Amino acid sequence: MSEPCGQKQGAYECEHIGLPDTHAHLSYVVERAGSDFLDKLSSRYNKPNAFVLDPGVDFDDFPTRKKMLGGLPFVRLAAGIWPDSSSMSRVDERVAVLEDFVRDFACRAVGECGLDYHWMHGSVEEQAALFAAQIHLAVRYSKPLIVHSRNAHADTLSHVRNVAAKIPVVIHCFGYDADSANEYLAAGCYVSFAGNITYKKSGNLRAACATVP
Repeated sequence: MSEPCGQKQGAYECEHIGLPDTHAHLSYVVERAGSDFLDKLSSRYNKPNAFVLDPGVDFDDFPTRKKMLGGLPFVRLAAGIWPDSSSMSRVDERVAVLEDFVRDFACRAVGECGLDYHWMHGSVEEQAALFAAQIHLAVRYSKPLIVHSRNAHADTLSHVRNVAAKIPVVIHCFGYDADSANEYLAAGCYVSFAGNITYKKSGNLRAACATVP
């Protein structure tokens, strides 16, 4: 019998637990660390329910990532367009290409997509159009939505408030306070936390995490 977590085995070594990672850009890591990285990762993700989801960033990056990662049983793929300036003036064209990939059975979710008012590539209106188009795809094909939101809580909430009842919506790498987290939860969203919760000045994120079921 396996020892309980926190005793002889560390939490990540518990044989009876499969730990998912809902957002990891594995293709970026492979580019830097080499393909051997995937062999090492495969040896760790061999437990039931353990998986890593590799999100999309560019409208046409899905085929490359599928070729690299699609054969790994513990990897799930998403397709999406991060709000960058190159896509703002060509939303219809690029979302049309993206839709082909979203229809692929290997695509398990739409994203990451959303609003980023920190880097502010494109106007508020342009970002909203790109985000709304991808929300439409997620609803149309009944796939979860992976949401990027930075310095844009109110606008993000307005976009997802009426969507989370139809499809799972994950607010990726949450960066707001506890009140904002509760607003997303009330809307029916999932809230995820990433490495920034460990920063010394991230007390607001830790407080938000404590409110999330």
